[in-house]
Amino acid sequence: MLVALIVGTLRMAAKPISDPDSWWHLRVGELLWSGEITLRRTGPLSSFATEPWTPRDWIPQLVASALERSFGLPGVAWLFGVGLVAFIVTAYLVARRQADPLPAALVTGLGFLGAAGSLSPRPQIVSFVLLLVFVGAWLQSAQDLRPRWWLIPMTWVWASSHGMWYLGVAIGILSVIGIVLDRRLAIRRVGRLFLVPALSLVAAAVTPPGPTLLLAVVQTGDKWEFVTEWAPPNFLSLTPAASMLMVALVALIWARRGTRLSWHHLLLLLLATAMVLMSGRTVAAGAAILIPLLAMTLQQVLYDRPPHRLVPQETQSLWAASALAVATLALLVPRTSAVAGSVPNDLNNELASLPQGSALLNDYALGGWLHWRHPDLDTVIDGFTDGYTVEAIEEYISAVGAGPGWDEYVDETGARYALLQEESPLAYALTQQLSWVEVGEDEGYVLLRHPSR
Repeated sequence: MLVALIVGTLRMAAKPISDPDSWWHLRVGELLWSGEITLRRTGPLSSFATEPWTPRDWIPQLVASALERSFGLPGVAWLFGVGLVAFIVTAYLVARRQADPLPAALVTGLGFLGAAGSLSPRPQIVSFVLLLVFVGAWLQSAQDLRPRWWLIPMTWVWASSHGMWYLGVAIGILSVIGIVLDRRLAIRRVGRLFLVPALSLVAAAVTPPGPTLLLAVVQTGDKWEFVTEWAPPNFLSLTPAASMLMVALVALIWARRGTRLSWHHLLLLLLATAMVLMSGRTVAAGAAILIPLLAMTLQQVLYDRPPHRLVPQETQSLWAASALAVATLALLVPRTSAVAGSVPNDLNNELASLPQGSALLNDYALGGWLHWRHPDLDTVIDGFTDGYTVEAIEEYISAVGAGPGWDEYVDETGARYALLQEESPLAYALTQQLSWVEVGEDEGYVLLRHPSR
């Protein structure tokens, strides 16, 4: 079952890169390598992005950009596949500490399904892998009451890889509270355990961006409403439904068994449930937390005894399957992922011929790709909302819908070119009311120019 799941990830990774946010991550990596921006001195990706921002994903951005520079987009696709395999292997090993192979494999598959909606070629995949590591480590600390000091430098790595690092600290704090409530450890002796999440905060504060990283999430919270990922999850969709099924299974089995619950496990379940309910983006985080909880629950139902230890043959088979999958992926991606997906590649020549520095009225989903593929163009918007004011985003949304004042917005941008969805109200208004001329179209997008050009 596990090998089949690992092989199945090849189909996810061996595709053209099409996630809209992957592109601006690659562009930031390029700018970091070139020295045009640094971890303490950032700059706008376009003249329309006027807000200061804090680097939160610089390690995976540098790695992905280096692979892209050496191997092209197949290198990025291969890195994504490595991340998927890492998630599956980590999930199984964490679940395996709590259950025998069968329930561990079942839960790994269900957890992967619950997280799949957010597993994309972006730095956030690092968060989901490390979240599994942190949950597994704290479950072990709850059993032997020993602090895992290595979680502190691991937090530094996490805080340098993705903005969801704070969940690792939250799990540590909740775990310490749960251990105290379970009366496993007297309050006066809990200090050593509490030092782990406390010093983890310090570790995040001493990353290259400095203490501003601690407030980065709060500073950008006013823009979440514009990001689809932060909208409430749709439980008619497969991945949120799978995660909620995991919540229901744990809760119902605990209730039916009628045994005394551990506060530590209950607090983790509450955190996972909050993540699943919070937004589409956090569903995967909830699934990751639920994997070891559901594994231990199924172990109690199926066997009602502690799990058998991992045996060498088991781990050897797991690593062999992983290595084979990664090697196979390296052979596949040059044929399947060499060209960007879901973008107007046929318009590359026309876009490259535009005057350097031209302001471009672009579709939101294309902003990151334009930063990466055509960095000399001055795009109006992209998915990196940290760099824009709320007012700028609202004005753009209104203009794309041809709302009141859309023509004034076009004049204010100074744009003489536009790359928009062919059926968008703004594209229609530009051609029908302002006589903009169509230059070309591809993948449902149309390139327009001002009639004076």
